Amino acid sequence: MYQSCALGLLDLIDYLCFQNSFVRGEPYACDCDTTTGAGVCDIFDFLCFQDAFVAGCP
Repeated sequence: MYQSCALGLLDLIDYLCFQNSFVRGEPYACDCDTTTGAGVCDIFDFLCFQDAFVAGCP
């Protein structure tokens, strides 16, 4: 998943990093929600990451 999640560290920098990657359409930012297909970057990927972030990146 996301780098800091793998390390067990989650902070504002992770959120900002994701936002920047999402805007650029980078693959890791577009695969959180795959209901529209792998690699499709849409608002559902953003919301999926946001939910994971709030939950502490389970």
